[in-house]
Parts: sequence; structure tokens; C-alpha cells
Amino acid sequence: STAVVLAAPVMSITCDAGSNLVWEDSCGNLGELYRDCPFGCQGDLCVCDPGFTGEACDRCVVHVNGTTGDDGLDGTTWALATLTLQVGIDEGNARGCESWVAAGTYTPEGGREGTFAVYAGNQLYGGFAGTELSPLLRDIAANPTVLEGEIGDPGLITDNVCTLVAVYGTGAVIDGFTIQHGNRADDCSYSLGKSAGGVSFTPQGYTPETLTIRNTTLRENHSTGAHGMWDAAALYVEQGSLQLDNCIVENNT
Repeated sequence: STAVVLAAPVMSITCDAGSNLVWEDSCGNLGELYRDCPFGCQGDLCVCDPGFTGEACDRCVVHVNGTTGDDGLDGTTWALATLTLQVGIDEGNARGCESWVAAGTYTPEGGREGTFAVYAGNQLYGGFAGTELSPLLRDIAANPTVLEGEIGDPGLITDNVCTLVAVYGTGAVIDGFTIQHGNRADDCSYSLGKSAGGVSFTPQGYTPETLTIRNTTLRENHSTGAHGMWDAAALYVEQGSLQLDNCIVENNT
């Protein structure tokens, strides 16, 4: 007798001539997905109304590009990206949106005491070239997005930013960044939410609160320990839960 081997057809998703997502199997069969793309499609993703993303186009986005952006724009597309990271974060916070950040080096405003303030529920994604329709399309290694504490003499650490990122509240996500050269020094002010050279997480309530950091490198941040247990080099978490996924934490002292 002859054995018959049946193989399941290979499925793929593509954009058809009518700008709708369709599935196609290895036998050449085509079929529409359960929903069409109201604004067309690109590759295997729907193109959403400007300022939105997701399969159902129901997640809003603020785009940030430190090279080509303009803080007078609304950030709804890469072409309308804001220039300053904090402006993009604040816009996302006000509108309940994610913030997508193009490759580049970003330093907080305000000198050594400046910081990037991240609030409850904010989701920050770095590693974009500046054209992508989804964080899934990022190449983080090819598009480094750096939060930089070096703002003075490159040969001195004493004039670096005291705290690069201060997270207030629960549910924030930081994904796809390099956070480096923060310096929590003796002369840094002691204030709520600023207790690390890299990322300081201070919950604002009495219930368990969470922070997720993914695909991120924290390196060469420093603390002199001037404020004792309330100071740290790379990360400080006060009465909250920190989840690190696929992160590198190196050479912090």
C-alpha cells in the first residue's frame, strides 16, 4: 500500500489590489479576513486613521522624532511628529495614547535636574526608523533610541543629569530604549520620584503598582548613595512591582 501524507496549507496575510487584508494559502486559495481595512493596508497591517494603530484601529499614537519633528504639530503621524520627547509623552498622557519615538538621542530639558516624567498608564516605545505602522515592525538594534544623561563635559560625570526617567503611578511601559549616563550625585536635589540615575519608579497610591521595562538597556548610570537607601544607579523602585523583559543592565555603579 502507498502512504498518503496530507500537509496543512501554509497561510499568509497580504494586501490585495483593493487595499484590504486577505489570507492566502499555499494552494492559492484567497479569502477576506473578518474585517476590512477602512483606510487601506500596507504589507500585512491595516492602515488606520491618522493617530491610531492596532488591528481594530482603536489605539491612539503620538509620534516623536527628535530630528525632523516640530512641537507645534500634533504627533498623529510620523510626518506630523513632535520634536521633544516630553512633549510627546505629555500629549500621549493627555489623550490616552502610546508614544512612539524615532531613533536618536534625547536629553531632558531643565539641565541636571531635568527628567523625563512618565505617568500612570503611559506606554513609550522606542526603536523606530520613523515609517513604521506598528511596534512589531521595529528594528530596535538598527534604530537606537537613547535617553542620554551626558549634557556637559563628556569627560566629567559630575555634570550629568541627576535622574533620566521618573515614573509616577502604575501601568507604565518603557520599551525599546537605551538609558545611559544618569548620575545621582551628592548635590542632586532629593525630591519625590527622583531616586536613581536611570529610572526611578515611585507609586502614587497604596495599592500594588507596576512598571514594565522591555527591550531596554540601562548602562553606565551612577549613584554616590548620598541619600542612602533612597538612591540607586540604574533603577529605583519604591513599594511597587517591576517587570524586566529582555533587558540589559550593565556597568552601573
